Amino acid sequence: MSANNHAVAFTGHKADHVQLGQLLHLVAKSWRQELDRRLKPLGLTRAKWLALIFISRSDGISQRVLAEKMEIGEPATVALIDRLEKDEFIVRNPVPGDRRSRSLALTRPGKRLISKIEVVVEALREELMTGFSTTQLKTTSKVLAQIRERIETFQ
Repeated sequence: MSANNHAVAFTGHKADHVQLGQLLHLVAKSWRQELDRRLKPLGLTRAKWLALIFISRSDGISQRVLAEKMEIGEPATVALIDRLEKDEFIVRNPVPGDRRSRSLALTRPGKRLISKIEVVVEALREELMTGFSTTQLKTTSKVLAQIRERIETFQ
């Protein structure tokens, strides 16, 4: 049986789909919880470190887009941004041509904190991925990316 035929045979098992979905959820949850534990000494909650990562990857991101990416309401996002601004990790900048909109950017202390976050994230990633071959990791990433692409077609 070829790899493609085997893949087709696998997709016919409903129990495998349920198990895979549950496993994906549990792995993501456990990974986030361990990251939370490791970032807590830096004084970071999940909401803070996640917001900082999104802002660092999309300099000038709007409050609305940040709320969408974090899957939280805009009022909660505003409160989070207020805390990050008070901690001097970010600044709100006016958006030319839109008096109500603000873009978000990291400050120098925010950029230093992101560097520390990235060290912790990379250390955890290394620990979790140790022992897997490059082929295993590439295959897993490819399958997950394809699942994500399919999900996005539903929207």
